[in-house]
Amino acid sequence: MEFGKRSKTVAELKALAPRDALNMKRVANNTLYYELPEGSQCWQLHGTRIVEYWEGQIMLNSGGYKTQTTKSRMNDYIPAGWYIYQEKGKWFISTGEGEHATFYDGIVLNLNGTIPVITLDNAARYESQDDKVLKQIKAYCDKVQELIDNDALPQPDGGDCWLCRMPDPTCIQSHLEELYVHGTLIVNAYRAAGYRDDQLPYIWGNWNTKHIVRRYLKKCMGLAA
Repeated sequence: MEFGKRSKTVAELKALAPRDALNMKRVANNTLYYELPEGSQCWQLHGTRIVEYWEGQIMLNSGGYKTQTTKSRMNDYIPAGWYIYQEKGKWFISTGEGEHATFYDGIVLNLNGTIPVITLDNAARYESQDDKVLKQIKAYCDKVQELIDNDALPQPDGGDCWLCRMPDPTCIQSHLEELYVHGTLIVNAYRAAGYRDDQLPYIWGNWNTKHIVRRYLKKCMGLAA
């Protein structure tokens, strides 16, 4: 999904849907509804099937984009009384029947409001993983701030991580573990925040850099910013 860009046309949305999709129609900005031959009802945001109903169950998937738009669309199309909410950088879902779980991509729930045991087990595992990553991101951003305070924030260099130069976020986990702060990652964070390259010399290491890097890392790791 590409947020912050122009709205897709109906034809563009349909091109991203499965070839066997039926009864396709746009129901909101960049959002398509369709049905599949086996009976599933689906809502697609950009190119991601975010909500799918089938045989008494519902599956939710952010596609790695835990944004306000994704959460809003999901809340529009999940059953009445259910809601997805965010706390401390993590998403949770409540079925309105007193049951709730940590949200993860591919989570499956029963339409009667109960949550399968396997889903609860998976949710607990994902919550533990998210807590670990959030701690790593905090430590990394503290390191960034320390470098800023000492006027030592590195500039982009030919020796930086080559995956980050692509950019490819799959290397971010190792950087978090190693506290490897390099200039190319900082550039990518600024770009993700909407800054142009010609603006970077004027904002490099400014008061907002730590926050910008934190948002970028959370996005790369599939966490809510």
